[in-house]
Amino acid sequence: MLKDYHFKILDSTSIYLKKNYKEYDNMSFVSTDYQINGHGRNNKKWFSSDGENLLFSVLIKEKDLIEKYSSISLYSACCIYKVLNDLNLKNVSIKWPNDVYVNDKKISGILLEGISFNNKIEAIIIGVGINVNVIEFDEEIKDIATSIKLEIKKKIDIEELKN
Repeated sequence: MLKDYHFKILDSTSIYLKKNYKEYDNMSFVSTDYQINGHGRNNKKWFSSDGENLLFSVLIKEKDLIEKYSSISLYSACCIYKVLNDLNLKNVSIKWPNDVYVNDKKISGILLEGISFNNKIEAIIIGVGINVNVIEFDEEIKDIATSIKLEIKKKIDIEELKN
């Protein structure tokens, strides 16, 4: 069962969990309204708007799940795919290894990061960003990003979506 911890603002949910993972239990869920330094693979910036995205990370400490490291990203993308389909979004697709697209525009990113000690993975952090109610994107991504609200023309309650 996930234990939910929510913050108004963080550097990033993944960075926060990396710094504090010893204080949290397996399957801890950390979310925030806004990330100052959200990031994706290869240190790409994750753009977010205050209170308009679902931004979270999940901490995995269970050994059996850690051993399935390579399939967790795809499983996470499939879960997001299902949620978006359930919201009646059309043309949802998964771009391996860590993105979910709608109508050929990015709507969600997933970042898996391992925490190692003595060359052994102690924990995995699954970081997720989903564009929910964003209607205007930064110039850098405005032509390649979308949100749930832009696709279905309806504001989504982020707390309901989170649950």
